[in-house]
Parts: sequence; C-alpha cells; structure tokens
Amino acid sequence: MYVRSWLPLSLCATAALAQPTVYVTLDVQTDAQNHVLPGSTVNWTVSVSGDDDHEGLAFLLFDMANSEENPVQINLRGGAPTATTEVFDRPLGLSNLHDDGTSAFGGSLHDLNAATRLLEIGGAQNTLKTVGDPGFFQNTEPLLDFGSSATDEVFVAGSFTAPGRQGVYTLCLERGVANVINLPAGSNTIAVHPAEVVFDPPCVTFEVRCPGDENADGVIDMLDALIVINRRYGTLDSAVLINDVLTIIRARCLRPAPTPGPAPSPTPIGPTPIGP
Repeated sequence: MYVRSWLPLSLCATAALAQPTVYVTLDVQTDAQNHVLPGSTVNWTVSVSGDDDHEGLAFLLFDMANSEENPVQINLRGGAPTATTEVFDRPLGLSNLHDDGTSAFGGSLHDLNAATRLLEIGGAQNTLKTVGDPGFFQNTEPLLDFGSSATDEVFVAGSFTAPGRQGVYTLCLERGVANVINLPAGSNTIAVHPAEVVFDPPCVTFEVRCPGDENADGVIDMLDALIVINRRYGTLDSAVLINDVLTIIRARCLRPAPTPGPAPSPTPIGPTPIGP
C-alpha cells in the first residue's frame, strides 16, 4: 500500500505562503578515513533541518537507493523512527503499510529478493487534532518546530550489512515530498503548506575496505604481509616475520583470505545410470 498520491492532500495543504524548504541529510557511519569493514554492521541516519520559515515538519516521504555504479548492491533494511519522530509513524501518526499490515515508516522494499531500494520512508503526524480510526492518528498534540531550524534532527535511523566485496559505494536519497506546519496568528487551527525538499547532499559515498588488504586485491595474503614488512623495515628479506605479520593484518579485517580446501572430486562423464 502506498499513500504518496493522497496523504499530502489529507493534511489540507495550501500554497498561500512562499514555499518553505526542508533539508534532508543522509549520514552513513564510517571511520575517520570514510571506510567500513566488509561484513560489518553500518548505521545510517536521515536528518531534517530548515530555514526557520515554518513551525515544523508535518509530513515527509522519500526513497533511499543504491547507485547503479556500486560494485555490488547493498542489501538495505527498513529503518525506524526515533522516540521523537514516533508521532509520524502508526499508530500515533500515519505511514504506509507492509503487506502483513505492519508499519512501513522505515521504507518498503523495492524487490524482496534484492533489497536495493527503500520506497517512501517516512509518514505524517496528526495536525488535525482529532483522533483518527484505530491504527493511525492516535496522537492529538502535534509536534511543533521539529526540523524547522538549521540544526539537524534525526528523522529515521537504520543499518545495513556492509558488502563483502571491497570498493567505493554510494547511497542516494530520491523523490522527496513534504508538508510543513504554519500557525496563523490569532487562530487555534494548524495550517499545513507544501515544502520544497532539498537533499543535502543527494548522495553519500564511502569505501568498503580491509585494513590488511594492502594491495586491494580482495584477499589478505603473503603479498600484503611483504608490503607491511617492506614499509616497516625497508627490506623484503624478513621471511621469518611473514606468518606473524600475516596473522596480525588478517585479524584487522572481518574477511580474511579463505583457507584452501581439498579439490572437488571430478564429475563422471557419461550417461546417468537408471534403475535401482
């Protein structure tokens, strides 16, 4: 179920005022060199901010997607609201639903077999101040001033498992739509206006890399140990150290070079026997 076509209209949005801006920012947690380890859990957040030209976010939806240039596609998982932004999620607010009836605030998977894109992350808070039907709009006290200032405030957070293949990866935010709150002077009602969504920046890039893979060939082996020895001692004539160095640098990565196993048995050539 997708609500992009009708949810903004349900909030009585008008265009009487100059269109405010909602800035949406993706952050992926990496180390100081913008690296993550293969197979590690990588946390991400999406934050919102503004220009102090409205009284807070009323509604926000956007997508998160892999770049087609990624070495392999990152398997994305749906995010979750923070304690503050639960008012945008069911049952306090209104969000999309998964097929099993649970909230899809954290995004709907584009392809269940290859979760390369999260569709329509987000939801709407109840600005009508009346209780909705069971399951949504149960909060009647709208959250004001969230995302209206220049300070980033986390809207949704999640994580994914870093791919096993090393390389540079990019995640992008797309297709944003938002409404914001306006409080007319001398009125007890809440007006809601459409806002321009600016992804700042649209994409975030990071590198999946093993610290011990000195030559970046995808495995940690004797060649990497020799590079470390040469850098430390200025010579490659330190064969006695190779095993020790190799053990150390392999321990720095979650995916050491595989241990060779026995060769597979040859497949017989000829007809397959039939019968008992």
